[in-house]
Amino acid sequence: CVKNLLRASRSRRILETNQSLYAQYDLLLLENFFLERLYPLYDANVSIIKSVVASDERNIVELDKKIKAVASIASTSDFKELMSLFKRVANIIKDMNPSLDLKVDVTLLQEDAEKNLFDAFSAVQNNNTFASYEERLDALFGLAPQLADFFDNVMVNAEDETIKANRKNLIALIYM
Repeated sequence: CVKNLLRASRSRRILETNQSLYAQYDLLLLENFFLERLYPLYDANVSIIKSVVASDERNIVELDKKIKAVASIASTSDFKELMSLFKRVANIIKDMNPSLDLKVDVTLLQEDAEKNLFDAFSAVQNNNTFASYEERLDALFGLAPQLADFFDNVMVNAEDETIKANRKNLIALIYM
């Protein structure tokens, strides 16, 4: 979900539509040309801009909002701790296909920590009143206590493959 928040792409379709109007039109080269022009526009760490650009967002207005939101959150005192926690999630789910339709079977949630994480994530996911990307990211990063509790009290790599997959899906939904 964190990753999906940064994803979208109507501008890419515009480039693809116009591609046929030009003799030799390298879409990727043109797209990268435009994206490289963003870096000097922001007083933000280059890795922040790269992470937002890597999300596949191509709408310039949305890119601007997302870069500013991530940069704002990155300037907080607890950002390193949050990144450490989410890096752990990324490492666990690194082999998962992000295009999968991930589902969590609530009947397979066994531990209180995984039930609490699922409930907290569902509340954030179902909240449609976020006024900005920053508010939504704040809410997702606000899941850190439940996520830390999950890692402290739940064995993600359970022997039962169904439970293991369900637990990985839960944390993947938060991350993707």
